[in-house]
Amino acid sequence: MIRNNTERGLIAEEWHSLRATQARLSGNSTAIFGSGGYWITQMYDDIYALLLIYGFSVLEHALQQMGAEGTIGYQGNKLGRLFKASRKPALWPDGAILSIVEEGKSARDDLAHRRIVPASAKTFAHLDAIEATLIQSKVLNGPVTCIHTTSVTRTSDLLDGSAGLERDLGSPTPPRLPPTQTANIDDAFRTIVTVSNIATPSHRSLIGK
Repeated sequence: MIRNNTERGLIAEEWHSLRATQARLSGNSTAIFGSGGYWITQMYDDIYALLLIYGFSVLEHALQQMGAEGTIGYQGNKLGRLFKASRKPALWPDGAILSIVEEGKSARDDLAHRRIVPASAKTFAHLDAIEATLIQSKVLNGPVTCIHTTSVTRTSDLLDGSAGLERDLGSPTPPRLPPTQTANIDDAFRTIVTVSNIATPSHRSLIGK
């Protein structure tokens, strides 16, 4: 529904960037937890909440472009008015998705203006609904996958003394433990945590046609 291919590509790139940020946050949070920072679970809501602001800024960009092209009847930068002008079946064929996005906008407003932090599960649901909206609007061809992988290895099983620690940390391929040992992080030993974050596929393959 956005005719300008350049703007459509920019919006898709913004969304890809959001999902990549989500992957980094998720991977780093898992790494902190795996290295003994169990307190991180108490901060999940706060960590992910800013993604909601980010997500609605992407939706706002899309709606602004629709306004500029005459698809909706408001041309401006007020999210509330853009959202109200866009409420028509052609833009929101799935009423269930619209309801979740509306709920997300309320949560976004509470966060931005009243410092009420939404639960991370709600944030994820709202982001998924925005993504579904961008797919329906043909900004994206499909979901942007957000993947992170983490491995945790107990240094006590690998090393003997600080010299060994330096040697293994500098090694390109440190020895790996059997799964039963690798997964055992609930102890007092120091850990080496390796995190890789992947957000696929590239936004270039997700721009709607």
